[in-house]
Amino acid sequence: MYSYAVSVTGSWLGSTKGIGFGNAGDGGMGGAGGNAIARIQGHEVTGSAATDSVTFSLRATSGEGGQGGGGGTGALSSRIKTYTGCCDTRTTDEVDTTGTAPGAAGADGAAGHAIAMVVATTVDLGAGDDLLSFDLLATGVGSNIMAVRDSQLHGGEGWDTLTLGTGAAGEARALVNVRDGLLVLGAGTNTITGWEGFVGTSAADRFTDGVGSQAYTGRGGADLFVFFRGHAGNDAIRDFEAGDVIQLHGFGTRFDSFEEILAATQDVGGSAVIETAAHSTISLFGVTKASLTAEMFGF
Repeated sequence: MYSYAVSVTGSWLGSTKGIGFGNAGDGGMGGAGGNAIARIQGHEVTGSAATDSVTFSLRATSGEGGQGGGGGTGALSSRIKTYTGCCDTRTTDEVDTTGTAPGAAGADGAAGHAIAMVVATTVDLGAGDDLLSFDLLATGVGSNIMAVRDSQLHGGEGWDTLTLGTGAAGEARALVNVRDGLLVLGAGTNTITGWEGFVGTSAADRFTDGVGSQAYTGRGGADLFVFFRGHAGNDAIRDFEAGDVIQLHGFGTRFDSFEEILAATQDVGGSAVIETAAHSTISLFGVTKASLTAEMFGF
């Protein structure tokens, strides 16, 4: 009888073949948007003895920043592993995600700036019922500046009107101080004299009355009208509406409550007329006494 034993000793031998891909490149940064500047500087305008009309109209629209470039597309690398033993060969496919991220998109370029500005300009309109208008608009997704600064604005004799905007959305706020002869439109301070009529902007403007008779048109926005004791004139607000406020300063016990305002008000010719002192009034055009509320007044 024969007996036998077979012993097989073997080992698996492995080999790897593959193609690797590095990370994709990042996109480039977008270009900066262009700046837009519309400026009048150092001009002198002199009116005539007749009725003059002067308008400063400036428009500036900045460019948007360029869009950043897209990152490169990521790629998957493929690996083939082959294992060989004593009896057979085994092959497996594997996916390797190492080093295959897509590139990041580039940043967008910075937006440009828009500036519409009148600087260091002198206007003296002289005699006649004159009109000076500012129509400044700066638009764009970057920072926008609209301003009149370091200028001398003189209405002269007659009934002269200073118009500070067109009522378009986005206008700079106006701060008119007739009492001290100052104007702030956007940024910077200007000197004003000889103006009787004032027309505001689409923003929330502030008008501080002075001596004499003036007429105010706030236009859009929640406007503030400030009157001090001794304003000594027959003043008018031509478009007093919801959101607007009248502040009365220095009147003492004559005006320190809404009830006292009503007691001094009467309807005259389609306007609510507040008598602030002998021969001094504030007329609210198109408003009736019955429509006044306490929220419309401050002390």
